[in-house]
Amino acid sequence: MTMIKPKLPTLTINQDNLVRLALAHFKIDDKPAYELLTPSQKVMFYYLIRGDKYRIQIIASTQYGKSLVVALASLFLSLCF
Repeated sequence: MTMIKPKLPTLTINQDNLVRLALAHFKIDDKPAYELLTPSQKVMFYYLIRGDKYRIQIIASTQYGKSLVVALASLFLSLCF
């Protein structure tokens, strides 16, 4: 029995540009945060800053970077408002 892995969502060019612009405010180990995040982490960041959902459920394995992405999104939103 094989397990079917769900297809991960990808960002459009406009969504990716928004994430790139938002992450330009942050550096991790003297490198831009946009360069260090994986594509899946960028998708998580986008959905967190988009703001049209009241609740978002992130199910990912340990050491995936969830806390970092949530912290970056929280800081970005606090800068905006």
